[in-house]
Amino acid sequence: MADALAVGELIGPVHGALPAAGFGAVPGEDASPQLLLASAAVALSEARDQAAESALAATERILNGLPDDAERTARFALARIRFGLAGQRGDLALAGAAVAAAAKLLNNRPEGLPAEDPELVAQLLSARGVVELWRGHLNEAAALFGRAAELLDDLEYRLDPGQPAPPGRRHQLAGCLGYRALVDVLRNRPRAALKFADTRGQVPGAGLAAHGDPASALALALVYLDAGDLCTARGQLRRADAALRAHPNRLLAAIGGLVGARSRLSEGSPAAALEIIERSRHGWSPPSWRSEERRVGKEWSSRWAPY
Repeated sequence: MADALAVGELIGPVHGALPAAGFGAVPGEDASPQLLLASAAVALSEARDQAAESALAATERILNGLPDDAERTARFALARIRFGLAGQRGDLALAGAAVAAAAKLLNNRPEGLPAEDPELVAQLLSARGVVELWRGHLNEAAALFGRAAELLDDLEYRLDPGQPAPPGRRHQLAGCLGYRALVDVLRNRPRAALKFADTRGQVPGAGLAAHGDPASALALALVYLDAGDLCTARGQLRRADAALRAHPNRLLAAIGGLVGARSRLSEGSPAAALEIIERSRHGWSPPSWRSEERRVGKEWSSRWAPY
């Protein structure tokens, strides 16, 4: 049930075809790693981080008593859920450690085993992209999201005609494209951002997610804000806020806050803009680059400093 790919179906706004409702409570200490991971994945998707942490800690106790090469898929799933938990908490060190653990598992594959599933590779590439974005390495992040999306898109075309793609895979592809759009607009490439954000809306079945993809919505909000279309930008911000309330992510929430601050400046509310910026700095590992924060500062200086 809860191998690395099945866990992917349980994480996020789309639970896929798996019976997520059966994993609402943390299993007992005698549960299998697979059952504990499934419970952790569902708890993460529902923003119950303490329940997810409890299930992950129990999984680690079991796996620590096994040989290093045992339960490789469970270890990969554990790293992936840890990465998601890091995103909710805004913990860059935890995110980096989870990515390193997953990469080690894929790179140190025992001889005689088949090549790793391309979907697992895409999950790792996407996670590395988020970490690079968090660190401010925008070009590296763009390349990683692009490679992950290509792998996932290629998997779509490999399906037999009439065979639907798993909802979790569609969600992952939408997320990769949304992040790529966000990175491009942060690199001052709005046309490229629009291309990837628009493509996200055409991913088959992506609309199954109740709130859509927040990274794509933030990218579009920035594009429209730069174009002076405040009404459309605010609509995209509301869409991103709704998604992030349901499925928190501190990095995206901070970017959204800075976009919101620029919007408030454009509306003539500098005090509200500064309050948003101040809130975005505390309680997590904020990115050191924060180009949007500097942009808000420039707009503040040009609009309000003379007064």
